[in-house]
Amino acid sequence: MKCQMTGIEKRVWLLPVLAFIGAFAVRFYLVFFSDIITPDGILYIKTARLIESGESKKLMEFTFIHLYPYLVLLAHKIFPDWETAGRMVSVLMGSLTVIPLFLLTKRMFGLRIASITALFYIINPRLADYSADVLREPTFWFFSITALWLAWEGVSRDNLIWMILSSISTALAAFARIEGVAIFVVILLWIIWYFARQKPDNRRLCLHLSVYILAFPVLLSPFIFMFRGIFARWDFGFTLVKIWLLITSKSSEALELSPEGIRTVRPELVTFLDLARSHRYVIFLSDIILKLVKSLNVVFFFFAVIGIFGRKNVAYSKNEIPVAIWFGVFFITAFLYIAKVYYFSTRHGTLLVFPMLIWAGIGFFELKEQIRSWLGKVYPSAFLTRHMAAILIFAILIAILPKTLSPGGYEKRELREAGVYLKAKGYSGVVFAGEPRLYRIAFYADSEFDSLPFAQTIEELVGFMKKGNARFLIVDAKTDNASYRNIIDSLHPSVFEKINLPELDKFREYSLSLYRLKDR
Repeated sequence: MKCQMTGIEKRVWLLPVLAFIGAFAVRFYLVFFSDIITPDGILYIKTARLIESGESKKLMEFTFIHLYPYLVLLAHKIFPDWETAGRMVSVLMGSLTVIPLFLLTKRMFGLRIASITALFYIINPRLADYSADVLREPTFWFFSITALWLAWEGVSRDNLIWMILSSISTALAAFARIEGVAIFVVILLWIIWYFARQKPDNRRLCLHLSVYILAFPVLLSPFIFMFRGIFARWDFGFTLVKIWLLITSKSSEALELSPEGIRTVRPELVTFLDLARSHRYVIFLSDIILKLVKSLNVVFFFFAVIGIFGRKNVAYSKNEIPVAIWFGVFFITAFLYIAKVYYFSTRHGTLLVFPMLIWAGIGFFELKEQIRSWLGKVYPSAFLTRHMAAILIFAILIAILPKTLSPGGYEKRELREAGVYLKAKGYSGVVFAGEPRLYRIAFYADSEFDSLPFAQTIEELVGFMKKGNARFLIVDAKTDNASYRNIIDSLHPSVFEKINLPELDKFREYSLSLYRLKDR
């Protein structure tokens, strides 16, 4: 038996490799059935193009610089299509994330829980979907989870090399997203907690803290000096500037919308802001929890709740305190963020998902034991008792996988079809103006796009288009926005010439028309 266990342990290293292969297979499959690119994805690709062209001045005027566009630029050397390059970066980073997640969970809670946590990550619909899109989140996930795993190895092994590597990974996470600062806080609290729970050793505590805090700045300083011309233009993910703006901005300003703004934004946002005025903190907490559930999935949320509150068979562990610290820091970060900007997306909710996945893994085994105990009383069965874990896994796969592997909705894919159609008709390289939600049509037409503000008169519309050098106006007759319907109704043949493109009017979700601004 001893030899058999030794053999199993020798093969444990295969599990994270298999987890990576499984994650990569799911995400690579989704690329071929992917939804339309996100608006942020277009921004990242435009940033990568500006980096490639060397237009640093225009780049700094256009956006802040972060890590993801540089990775897209590298991938573009392999994949000629920019969108494919961006998606493949996300596929790789999203697949690699399962490795440090597995290793961290295994180190904290053992092989069984690590394996289930990795499986839940692989098949999570929202995480898989984001890992096949042009988004920087998967890059952040990989470097942040890697930083946490390296830090845990560093304190548990009492090895400073791991802390240096964790510091580097934390910095890379911060260069990907501002929330990397929260990872920095989590690891500081982990170090303090780990050494405080044992016999106090202030010397080792201060040493680990100092190495973690100073490692990256010290290692990076020679490169900053050698390439100071480049680093002078690097905004380091806009982290410090954005933190300062969040601290100094007045949150009450976000609640106010002008009459024009009320007509142009989505109705659900108006409702949210109205409720937030009178029930601010309840609405904030509810919105964070809602986005967490949407990101985590209802099934995994159910397992996580059992893993936190419904334990009768699986004992609580001291190592759950670092997981609680991890979740707590990000929950507080989420609350402070929504309290300042009154906005919290589902993608923000993914930042809370990873500690919950660990609790979901624990909840899986707790539920398994509870079902076995109940079946032993009402329907004793050696087969069910022996194979309960496999039966539960099979049931989860049936419930989750169809959602994970399903392609995006046809309505968004219609925007891509419209853009490709316009490009085939010779409209690449032009400047379109239109409703902001039609922005992605221009991307697929390989053209530029100016989002129309609310225009009261036809003269204002023409003035805006001329200012942005837009010669073509694209509109959707099925728009729900009254302001843009008014624009469509005000288009006069003496000013705008409708172009005969009947294919644009044959979509199910959209009724598109293209107009050319006449020379006057």
